[in-house]
Amino acid sequence: MSVRVLAAIMFYPRGGSAHAARGLARGLRARGFSVTLVAGSRSDLGAGADARSFYGEVEVVDFGPALATGAPLRYEGPAGTAPLHPSFEDRPGAPDRVFASLDEDEYERQVRAWCSGLERAGAAEVDVLPLHHLTGVIEDVLAGARAAPAIGA
Repeated sequence: MSVRVLAAIMFYPRGGSAHAARGLARGLRARGFSVTLVAGSRSDLGAGADARSFYGEVEVVDFGPALATGAPLRYEGPAGTAPLHPSFEDRPGAPDRVFASLDEDEYERQVRAWCSGLERAGAAEVDVLPLHHLTGVIEDVLAGARAAPAIGA
């Protein structure tokens, strides 16, 4: 039986972490692992920010619908969407505010959206659950423990 891996990365395809997540998924698949990758995506920016174009085989969590609203961090939409992710950088005027500025409700929306994405991708049945920048270390633990209690414990 193949080792089942569910990897997730919050940020839409940008920066070094996206390349690391893509390389990890490809490398593990090449070695016979069963890998599902869940990744944030920006359908509103075209192919350059679409996770499907960058990663190939991927379960998408789309931020485009959230950005079409006046409050992208407060967005609560259907499965496969999420509120816009916060950032690790404080950049005035950017739609992705710094993590530290999230209030409790915004933070909880992030947890719920990513737990939903991880659950839909089968987190409860996997052997390994690497999470990349999934809204901070604490949320990694919360999302992992909620979506895959046997692994997150």
